[in-house]
Amino acid sequence: MCFSVIVGRNASAAGHVLLAANDDWPGCPGHVHYVPRRAWDGGDTFLTVKGTPIPQVPLTYGYTYSAAAYETGTRRVSWADGVNDQRVAVSMQGVYAFADYQKEGDLLECDDLVILMLERGRTARQAIETAGELIARYGYSVSTIDGAEGTVCMAVADPEEGFFLELGPGGYWCARRVSDDQVECRPNCFGIGEVDFEDHENFLCSPGLYELAVEKGLVRSGEKLNFAAAFGGDSTDLNPGYGGALNPVNTLRKWRVFNKLGGLNLPPEAPVYGCVPREPVTLRGLMDLMRDGLEGTEYSLGTAPEAGRFHNPFWMEISTSIAQGGTVVCMIADLSPALAQELGCPVWFAFSNARLAPFVPCYTGGRGLPEAYQRGECGAFNPADAWWAFQETAELCCRNYEAIAPVEVVPVYEAMEDRFFAALARAEDEAVKRFGQDPEGARDYLAGVTGAMAEEAMETALKIGRRIKGKYLCNTILEWI
Repeated sequence: MCFSVIVGRNASAAGHVLLAANDDWPGCPGHVHYVPRRAWDGGDTFLTVKGTPIPQVPLTYGYTYSAAAYETGTRRVSWADGVNDQRVAVSMQGVYAFADYQKEGDLLECDDLVILMLERGRTARQAIETAGELIARYGYSVSTIDGAEGTVCMAVADPEEGFFLELGPGGYWCARRVSDDQVECRPNCFGIGEVDFEDHENFLCSPGLYELAVEKGLVRSGEKLNFAAAFGGDSTDLNPGYGGALNPVNTLRKWRVFNKLGGLNLPPEAPVYGCVPREPVTLRGLMDLMRDGLEGTEYSLGTAPEAGRFHNPFWMEISTSIAQGGTVVCMIADLSPALAQELGCPVWFAFSNARLAPFVPCYTGGRGLPEAYQRGECGAFNPADAWWAFQETAELCCRNYEAIAPVEVVPVYEAMEDRFFAALARAEDEAVKRFGQDPEGARDYLAGVTGAMAEEAMETALKIGRRIKGKYLCNTILEWI
């Protein structure tokens, strides 16, 4: 299960769009990779998940993306969330209650589309239009990910605007623009309500969408089309654990967004996925949202009997909170247009549960994160791999959550993040000075700064892990250590 949030440009304290995404896939190590911009020859192809090549475009943009170490078809890693060098961000979450009109020969899967959108997207709107053109030509099918054979909802954003794009097998889709003054989210379900087919500024749709709904008996001719109600539903045999829009794993995560940011106390099942925030959302505030465990609410997981006497809020495999014990990577894209295009914008990644891991930055114009962040295999524990280092520390908190997490882990990472934010501001100023004389040197400089931060973060995780293992033996605290 996954979760995405888009902050409209006027709802953002920085004045540009922010996008955040949790990739939740218990047990699968997370990677972050960088793919440089590339020119292609006329005969070059893009290899789809199903193994069918399709023609490549003459130029693909560079991009940085996170993914889970889980093989799907031809793809070594699956479920990508990323940002390209045009400052276009794409993330996705699975949907498991949907109308399935897949046709024989439908080719593309969600794991194809997100990469194709990052490769070819100049703006969020154009990336969605590109996806629509590809679907019209090649078709769109249910994912072949083992155990997660669903469809998808994508968050797509650039500095000026953001959209949620909801896709159904068989090629039907709809995208709705997030209002500039709102924060909007998606858990594992469709959320687009009534579609205004005349409003081309705020809605993009597959050709014949309304006619398909009428043909299938989802809406009567002449009635307004509610996309989520018509094409979503609330039950499925594919993955009942995630369910549809009224499943608690979906209602409570979206509820927490408009409750925490907007102060709204609507029922969780209300068909509301966003709000006007009470105050502009900062980057740090968005990080805090993605770390939320429903604490201080009537739905807090830390007070449930299953949380044990140490009140661990991350005991659920499929959780009703935004922060998850099974999070692979949390990505936050700060789509700032402040720096030159060649330098890009900062993207922050937290490996494993973002509550119990630090956010580490890199720049879309650079070369990504160090090698340790680019590897890690399922079932092969190796603390030399960044994901395993952070995951082990997070798991060690389960020994005595109340004593370990708020004392040994969270404040250490918070202090480190404070240093990162301050250092990054200084580094950006220095990079701007260098850029005029040496653009490539400016990129190298920023890559060096963020690379050192990533190495410090991993070393800190390993150090914390050693301390926890030494100080907390089972549930006994050795106070003298």
